[in-house]
Amino acid sequence: MNGWSIRLATKEDAEFVYDHRWDRGEPELARYGVDRQKWIDACLKMVSEGNCFTIDRMGMPEAVLGLEGDSGVYHTWFQATSTESLPGLTRYLRRAINSLAKIVKAKKAIITALCAHPDAPGWYGFLGFKEDASFTCYASGPQPRRFVRTWDV
Repeated sequence: MNGWSIRLATKEDAEFVYDHRWDRGEPELARYGVDRQKWIDACLKMVSEGNCFTIDRMGMPEAVLGLEGDSGVYHTWFQATSTESLPGLTRYLRRAINSLAKIVKAKKAIITALCAHPDAPGWYGFLGFKEDASFTCYASGPQPRRFVRTWDV
């Protein structure tokens, strides 16, 4: 056993991941005006719908991932606690995204991100997402980029 697992998220998982999120998570959440309470409320909404997973390593939450939307098109988001275990985390995030997509019968998932690290676009590629070059954001401040992944349902 490698110590990794995927399970439905809990309020405690959402609180732990928010309180211990990686440095890159701070500018992402701040850009969208997401504070601790908004984060937990969003997680709880998706937990109640069965659309929020926790990725554990050795019994400790490493990341929380959710899908929100309907009609086959979903926005996905996640936060993680560190980058120390990025290869394992990437593998399990990909599995979790695929599992959530099957549960909700997603045709498309969208991530909008600031890409606070230069390797972020490549990492989204490892998760199966492709950059949407046609996406434009007209808001002031750091400009987000959009990544899309599709499935045959």
